Amino acid sequence: MKQPTLTELMALAGVQVVTSPSNGSLLNPKDVGSGFLLHHKGEIFFVTVRHVVNKEKNNRDGELSEDTNKMAIITNGYRFNEKTGLKEGELYSIGGFYTFDLFNVLDEVPEADRVEFAFSIVDKEKLKNLKLHTAGVKNYVTGEIIIEAGRSKVILDSSIEVKPNLTDTYYCSGFVQAHWEQTPTGEKMLSYSYIFHNEMKLDRMEGDYIVMKSPEIASKHEWGGLSGSPVINQEGGLVGILKGGKEGTHEIYILSLEKTLQLMDNVLKIETINNLNMTNPFELEEIYNEIGGQQANDLRQMVEECGEEEAAMKWLEEKVVPELPVTPYDGNIGDGDTNTKPFGKRVKDEIDMLICGHPKYNKEREKILDQYHGWTLYAATAGAAVLGAAFGVSAGIISPAILLLVRCACKVGVNAYCQNVHFNA
Repeated sequence: MKQPTLTELMALAGVQVVTSPSNGSLLNPKDVGSGFLLHHKGEIFFVTVRHVVNKEKNNRDGELSEDTNKMAIITNGYRFNEKTGLKEGELYSIGGFYTFDLFNVLDEVPEADRVEFAFSIVDKEKLKNLKLHTAGVKNYVTGEIIIEAGRSKVILDSSIEVKPNLTDTYYCSGFVQAHWEQTPTGEKMLSYSYIFHNEMKLDRMEGDYIVMKSPEIASKHEWGGLSGSPVINQEGGLVGILKGGKEGTHEIYILSLEKTLQLMDNVLKIETINNLNMTNPFELEEIYNEIGGQQANDLRQMVEECGEEEAAMKWLEEKVVPELPVTPYDGNIGDGDTNTKPFGKRVKDEIDMLICGHPKYNKEREKILDQYHGWTLYAATAGAAVLGAAFGVSAGIISPAILLLVRCACKVGVNAYCQNVHFNA
């Protein structure tokens, strides 16, 4: 098969998306963005940047909050709607994004300056049946036809990663100036122009940013909508993901692919570990045998009377609260107003942070999972020791409740459980 030229590769690799607020409709999108598909360690990821996925909005109190967009890939395929008599573009809805902002919490980092990543694991079976094609691509500056409509998109592979250097030249392309047009037959058509940015050179590294210099001054007119596009070198090597240009300058900010792959590896590791617990939670009898003695008898009676989760909360209030070095509402666990919550809720919040990936427990969680390879009984016991130390009580007194609550998470699958856990920033 003939290998695509550099310009063809750029057009075939980039994927355009439409987005809509969470309460809106993708049939009437409010914005457009870019991304690409990347094969890495047996999975296929859709890669973009966080500000394409999440948008700031004003809430009812007039404060800024973040809204997760609905998003769909423009397939460049069409179908005829018999009810309306109109031709409709086919979209592929995509969600389940992992989003990351990397910054020092001690620094006041403006939103626009944060290093941001976003990617989603794509269903490979659905992707097999999905026909992703290119639109007809013509450089709006030169008028040159870059690629004919209808060619299949390509999936890049992480093996083509290259490190930025002062020798290479870098390229980025995609659709800009997106706007809606009405056709003579009444159809609403998304129209845009294609642009090819070439001759970019490495200027410097700025943390996890690659800062390049473009021959042209960056402007929204020629860069707006390209965020999330792949950036490649003259050999077709993938160096990173475009965040955007600094308007009025020659500076172009690119997210390091190396850092993105590290985050992907972390996600794959957590997914693998969580999947181990989806159907095989440890048994109640294992908990009773682990704690033994009168504690086991007391816990068994509580579980028989009120169920596992309620028994855990009852244990915390009746057995653990009297052993606390301070009253349960004067401790320093958690942030903000969390120390006014009922003690059981505070413990459950800490368990959620431990098992669901909160940075507060990164070191402890990694050590536990490296040793036990999943949230087994012994991993949960080790977690109880971590949380007991945090609350200033012995692991022996708090572990019965911790083991029950971790078992409850494992029964639904840690991965599924954690999807419904949300942490305050």
